[in-house]
Amino acid sequence: MIVHHVVIAAAPDYLTRREAHRRPHLERITKLRGAGFCVGGGPAADGRTAEIFYRTAPPGDLARLVEEDPYFTGGVWTGYTAKSFSCGIGSPGRPASECGILCRGDGAHARGARAAGGW
Repeated sequence: MIVHHVVIAAAPDYLTRREAHRRPHLERITKLRGAGFCVGGGPAADGRTAEIFYRTAPPGDLARLVEEDPYFTGGVWTGYTAKSFSCGIGSPGRPASECGILCRGDGAHARGARAAGGW
């Protein structure tokens, strides 16, 4: 499984626009979490962005997970960027001891990279 850290841009009127889409968004994200596709996340305090961690098998599934969300289809979310990692804590079938803190897509581990003065 691939872990994706997704940073989502919100519409300027996010706080008012989201109400019509909030219940279906929360129902969907709860189902995705139960199925193991959503690790967690939430909105920033100012409502300008949200950050969510998703898990996918094929990388192309990420676009579907984000773009089929009621917030995205309803214009509450206006765009997103993603960084992908080979694994993370809690990756199904991969113990945390194997993955370290978080593995970057290039295979470097955050714990080792920090110790070496990297990211």
